[in-house]
Amino acid sequence: MNRFIIGTIAILSSFVLIAQEPNEGVFVDFEMFKANNPITKHQISIPENTSIQDFLVTANEKANLYYFDQFGLQNSIKVENIWGFYFNGIFYVRQGASFYRLHFLGAISLFTSRVMVESIVQDNSPYSPYGQNSLRTQYSYEDRNLLLDMNTGIAIESSVKNLEEMISKDTLLLNEFRNSKQNEKSNLIFYFIRRYNANHNIEFNN
Repeated sequence: MNRFIIGTIAILSSFVLIAQEPNEGVFVDFEMFKANNPITKHQISIPENTSIQDFLVTANEKANLYYFDQFGLQNSIKVENIWGFYFNGIFYVRQGASFYRLHFLGAISLFTSRVMVESIVQDNSPYSPYGQNSLRTQYSYEDRNLLLDMNTGIAIESSVKNLEEMISKDTLLLNEFRNSKQNEKSNLIFYFIRRYNANHNIEFNN
């Protein structure tokens, strides 16, 4: 991530307003997040000298998180099935096989995810099992900024078009963004997220 993006995120974080912060804990799914009713740290059982955050971020996806329910009965859930968690002002959300830290938390949040990219390449090797100059599919991984709508749970790649969709209910802001110079819109994405979050909160069901 270049220094411009890091600096922009740092400035943007200072402007984020949340009418009601999420309660600290583990959110098994998005519905639990919307209800703002997580599994709290007092219910969770993890190895000593390990924080819940470190356990979840480093645990094998097939590992289990053990916790006690309201009746004192022990339950477990696979780490790979956890939607996200929030402790000490830091929110992590699961995307694919990993948890990613949100750069900031608001009605529209942002995180950087490692995604698989598929491309078609020409194989010029005379030793190719598919024949020289044949076409084959190549897979690689890239870091991509994703926008997360905290009111719907939808995460999409950060782009001009996708931001327009996310801020569409704020007609004045949407029109202002659309009227910006075309060659400047990509650099204004974080600025308009800040503007949107200043006027729109995370909407919990409770």
